[in-house]
Amino acid sequence: MKKKVLVSTTAVFAATIAFGAEVKFPSAGGNLYSEEAWGGTRPGTGDTIVLDKAGTYTASSDLSFGQFKLTVDGVVFDFTSNPNRRITVNNALLGTGTGKATDRGYGYMMTKNGTINSTIKGGYWDFVNTNHFYAVETGNNNSNPSSVTISDGAVITNVARFYFGEHSYGNAVTINNSKIYAQNLWNWATGAHNSVLITNSAQMVLSGAFNTSGEGNAAASSGFNSLRVIGKGSLLVAPGSNRLGEKHQSDSMYITDHARADMGNLDLGSTYVSATNALLVVDNCATATVANLTVGKTAGNAVAVVSNANTVLNFASITLGEKNTSHSNLILVANGATANLI
Repeated sequence: MKKKVLVSTTAVFAATIAFGAEVKFPSAGGNLYSEEAWGGTRPGTGDTIVLDKAGTYTASSDLSFGQFKLTVDGVVFDFTSNPNRRITVNNALLGTGTGKATDRGYGYMMTKNGTINSTIKGGYWDFVNTNHFYAVETGNNNSNPSSVTISDGAVITNVARFYFGEHSYGNAVTINNSKIYAQNLWNWATGAHNSVLITNSAQMVLSGAFNTSGEGNAAASSGFNSLRVIGKGSLLVAPGSNRLGEKHQSDSMYITDHARADMGNLDLGSTYVSATNALLVVDNCATATVANLTVGKTAGNAVAVVSNANTVLNFASITLGEKNTSHSNLILVANGATANLI
């Protein structure tokens, strides 16, 4: 009998630091550690750093602030000259700790009425009090898509929820040769065409689960969100109860080109939408391991495709159409692919 290996992360809780002021960096790019660049005094460990000018931001030494707030398109954090540069994000709980998004601080947020794109190159980002990472422009519309690109060996750790959508449309997160350690990967409520790409030996290691539809009220017209794990060495670990297309239509997940995904439960198609059209594709020498796979949990028209030689789906159990409301579901293993009961 094969043993299941559960990979998880453990948040490191530091002493809570008092919330400070919002402090704007005065220049369009520059050295965030330099007191001279800040006009004489570097902000404190509880202060919110506001970047409202496009430019490239560096650091000549390790940084420790409360949180980062981006209000302009074109912010680039470049720590490639010292890839191990440590950026500590300190702010912790905002409310009573009931588990809602509003109860926790954010460590990184983009907010602007329009398109906003940011880039993180290198650095070791430690969200010591498990803040959220908002890789979105909150509340934008489909004419103003936004993005975050994380590359050059960056590490972002101890994140609570990593958001790739929140009442927003067309957001794109690219994780390229970098590592994310978080509790959950989440797309919140309404919105469509939000995406996450894990590629070029990048890794997203969750201690919990992902949900492409999130929580809250979701419109039946929302959807077309995607999660892609592509390329040799690329990895997604999500040992919890994962949901693809829970409240949206046409959400999809692709694991391809020698990539790997290790998951707990995975449900395709759940509530709110009568026909989710949720799609899982494992292709081209990729490997997906799922404890319990449900294709069509509540809603119908869910599809799982495993295709081509040296492509493997490992599972402990499979359910095709769990409830009488779930119809027209399909599992297809073809073209030399393998499905293994573990």
